[in-house]
Order: sequence, then C-alpha cells, then structure tokens
Amino acid sequence: MSNTKENSSRPFIGIVNTRNDDNPEFIRSSVCTDYVQAVIKGGGIPVQIPLIDIPLDLTPYVGLCDGFLFPGDIDLAPQFYNEPCHEGLGVIHPPTDRFQLDVFNLVFASGKPILGICKGCQIINVALGGTLYQDLKEIPTTQRHYTIAPKATLSHRVTCDEDSPIARLLGSEFWVNSFHHQAIKSLGKGLKEVARAEDGVTEAIIYEGSQFVWGLQWHPEMMLTASDSMLPVMQAFIRASAADRASRGSYASAI
Repeated sequence: MSNTKENSSRPFIGIVNTRNDDNPEFIRSSVCTDYVQAVIKGGGIPVQIPLIDIPLDLTPYVGLCDGFLFPGDIDLAPQFYNEPCHEGLGVIHPPTDRFQLDVFNLVFASGKPILGICKGCQIINVALGGTLYQDLKEIPTTQRHYTIAPKATLSHRVTCDEDSPIARLLGSEFWVNSFHHQAIKSLGKGLKEVARAEDGVTEAIIYEGSQFVWGLQWHPEMMLTASDSMLPVMQAFIRASAADRASRGSYASAI
C-alpha cells in the first residue's frame, strides 16, 4: 500500500524512443534501460513514447506525462538546420528526427520540463533554430569526444558557469564521460551555453526563460550505473516535473 501511495506522487516522465533496425524485418522502437533506471532513481515513473511513422495527433502524449527526456541516438540529419551533408556525418534517419523534433515542439509549447541528453541536447538546439558541427573534425581539437571505453568511463573535464543551475548541483568543474562526434555550433533562440569542454565544445545548454529546458552533451544516465555523481541532475529534472504536475495537474493523475 505504501508503495502505491509513493508511486502516485511520482511524476510521469516520457522518454522519447529511438529506432533500432539491426534486423530490418523487425524494426524496434526502444530506449536503453539506463535512461529508464535513471528516471526511477531520480524519483520519476518512466513512460516510453514510441516512434510513430503514421499520421497521429501526438498531443495526448503531452497531456499524459509531466516531463520529457530526449535521449542519445544516431546523428541528427543536417537538413533540419539547412545544411548539406558533410564529410564525417554518421548514420542518419530523417523520419526519426522529424518525429523527435515534432514531439519536442509540442512539449516546448506546453511549457513542461525537458531534459535532452547527447543527441537530445542537439534536438533542443536545432528545434530552436540552432546548428551543429556534423563532425568534430570540423573544428581544431585534439580532444577525443567519442571515447572507446566502458560507458561510465570519465573522459574529460567540463567547466560550468558558476551562476548556472547546473553548477549549483555539480560544481563549476567536474568530469564526464563522452560518446559523441557532433556538437552544437550556433545556439538556438533563447538558449545559453553554461558548460564547455577544455577545447571549447559546448557541453551544456539551458533555456533562459522560466521553463525547465536543459541539454547535456554527456551521458549522466550511463554515469549513474557506476556512481551517484550525476544523480542531482536527474533529481532536479524530476522535481521540476513534479512541480509542473502540481501546478497544473496532468492527464496521468486523473486516470
């Protein structure tokens, strides 16, 4: 009974699925379990948002959940920021990008909290009019941002603006893992860079309005499999989602 009561107070967090086509005969819409576990550990109830490739009103999903997490995935197609494909671009799947961008736009318009991780950070930026480096070979750096190592391995330092909400949680300097070869080039409207790697690559962005919209280029959900160093980030996102739910109610709380 106590578990039921505890769960009823937890916010519902929509995790937008990614596409898995390892077997073309059985294409799957899925999400890595690390994201699921991170949401639970942070205090939320995970709800998978499946990829949908047929016409469907996605608004009910926005009403169902109190916050939304956009996870890592393959590369984001450059057509969505008006660039041709460059040398170094990896695997893309534009229909998946279109779906993820559509979901972001609906959630952003609703005012509900958003956390973007790795590609999810880039989705936030592109949806708000920003651009990306299609491959980090486009900038002069000797730092390796795609690490060939176990998922929780610390790869490089991040310096965070001392007055940012992320610094208040993690400090002004900390180590992160790193599994990306694309990065933010120009910032989308209303976004602010608040953390960067030693070579200047953007590592964290926030929306400057009142809505909770954070994008992280590293993978806190992977790091949580080895330590609780990134738990404050997940807890902040879940708290924001719970506060939003309390202020407006949600479809999920009414069923």
